[in-house]
Amino acid sequence: MREIKFRIWDKNRKAMYFLLENKYSFGTCEQDRAVSWEDVFAEKADFLIPLQYTGLKDKDGKEIYEGDVFEHNIQDYVDGFPREENHTKIVTYDNGAFWVGDYLLADAIANDSEAEVIGNIFEHSHLLEQRHD
Repeated sequence: MREIKFRIWDKNRKAMYFLLENKYSFGTCEQDRAVSWEDVFAEKADFLIPLQYTGLKDKDGKEIYEGDVFEHNIQDYVDGFPREENHTKIVTYDNGAFWVGDYLLADAIANDSEAEVIGNIFEHSHLLEQRHD
């Protein structure tokens, strides 16, 4: 069974919070108790964006979350000749699955041993602007 956990993007503070050891609050480090579960799911907390862990890791063992900028190669054949394309997309959750562009995240990882998280959309949006598919 997949581990269910989140990290939180705070639009106001422009900060990413991770689940702390106590499992009841989020912060940038163990001493920081900046955001609680109640804060995240409060009615007026639209500035806090929960990002779910996918249960998958990239080539370096880094956990992959919604909102991550993910880079992977797609290999196929066109007119009988092999072709490889590099894709840089945002990890999203839709229709009960995690996606990276038009590909299931699990398939992208299974088909590319070099697939990796290179940032996240909130702190590293420039990564998407620099790369073209």
